[in-house]
Amino acid sequence: VTNVKVGDKCSLEPYVNDPHSSTSQKGNTNCCPGVQVIGVHGPGGLRKANWTVPARKLHVGNKLSYDELALVETLAIGYHAVHRANPKAGETVIVIGAGPIGLSCLEFLKLMPEVNVIVMDMVQGRLDFCANNLGIENGVQFSMDGSHLKRLEEMTDSKLADVVIDATGSVKSMSNCFEYGGFTSRIVYVGITTENLTFPHAPIFHRREQTLLASRNALPADFDDIIKIIEAGDIDTKAWITHRLDIEEVPTEFEKFTDPKLGAIKAVITVNN
Repeated sequence: VTNVKVGDKCSLEPYVNDPHSSTSQKGNTNCCPGVQVIGVHGPGGLRKANWTVPARKLHVGNKLSYDELALVETLAIGYHAVHRANPKAGETVIVIGAGPIGLSCLEFLKLMPEVNVIVMDMVQGRLDFCANNLGIENGVQFSMDGSHLKRLEEMTDSKLADVVIDATGSVKSMSNCFEYGGFTSRIVYVGITTENLTFPHAPIFHRREQTLLASRNALPADFDDIIKIIEAGDIDTKAWITHRLDIEEVPTEFEKFTDPKLGAIKAVITVNN
């Protein structure tokens, strides 16, 4: 092992793939058929017994705080989605959903001054967070009466978006987001749902010759890139962590963080021992 040593501060890439699979051999370790995500397909870091991970899954970030390291994997999801979208100079990108995954997309889109970025969410407070902390002031609040689409048309001179990134995981949003993309636009699903989706094929998707892309997990290089970007001070994630609690408080306090009224973006649990 040469990439990490005892005492290094690291971000864990939790996607344990089969390096011998044809998918991994092509470089797509993020979506290997047998990939096991630590904490999803199996127990995470709070398991009782000692456990090991392949050294290649540890990404050293000694200059980062533990708070910053805790957010690298979340940021990697958005970083990979932005790369899948591949926005070009002069294009308009709309990100639907300003939760942690949507924010991770926005963090890297804001580093592209040649791209016009719009964020859409149902909650005005989240749009305010994007404006105040990310500098993204082009916000559209989703409305059940459909007025948000008219607002988007006004903001894009009726051209709509060149790229639509849906980070909601909502069946309704993922089915309807095609209408926000203009002709030859690209739709990226970074949110995930286990339900079946239906969308308007002939009148929108086919007529506009749109392209639908999935974005799953992230690549090893994404983690390394993000650590360097944070080290350089190009993004600042301090505002993301809105709440904290100790591990001993989890049984009594954790449920509170699931209440949207709390306005939590990211909560950090401190494990002292």
